[in-house]
Amino acid sequence: MQREVIRFDTEPVKVKLDKGPYAGIECHGQYGIDWRYSVNNGTAVMYLPEEARDALVQTGVAAGEEVAIRRLGKRRWEVERIEPDLPFADAETPQSKAAPEPLAPPPPTTRSAPQSQFDPPERAERSAPPAEPDPFVLPPSAVTTSKHMMSCYCVAVEVAVEVQEYARRKGMQIAFTGSDIRAMGITVYIGDNQRFREAS
Repeated sequence: MQREVIRFDTEPVKVKLDKGPYAGIECHGQYGIDWRYSVNNGTAVMYLPEEARDALVQTGVAAGEEVAIRRLGKRRWEVERIEPDLPFADAETPQSKAAPEPLAPPPPTTRSAPQSQFDPPERAERSAPPAEPDPFVLPPSAVTTSKHMMSCYCVAVEVAVEVQEYARRKGMQIAFTGSDIRAMGITVYIGDNQRFREAS
């Protein structure tokens, strides 16, 4: 099947990554090294130079997410991660709308009920439901680190799948364990951090 080759200009072009930002295949062309990515559910490919790939990695985008890419100049690229829509974030669920109000308890029929009106304050405080703790919100730096680590594990999984498939075609049997994939993901994460430090 002939796949479309995505072209970039000064206007943003929206694409959906089939794999993570580290899953690009290094290609040597007439203008230097490019990175080939499968996009839009396998229907198209795109080629990014080193500068555009770096901008793609820095967005923290993961496999299956969308980005808007545009070329600003010879070595200037802009890549923006498109946040996925979460329709349930600001809308009430049908169950919450249909939940009935709690019914008030029936009036007491025994003579011992009036005594409850004179319960000491200590007893009333003990019967009150405990207050819910405030929700914990991760700082922005932790969110960025979490996304980066997730993308590294996605790369490890993709590499493991590709290697196993290649070995199967060659008549060999290779099986990666969860520990192997975790180690590969951590190795990718450490290597990325080292490259970022060297670049800065």
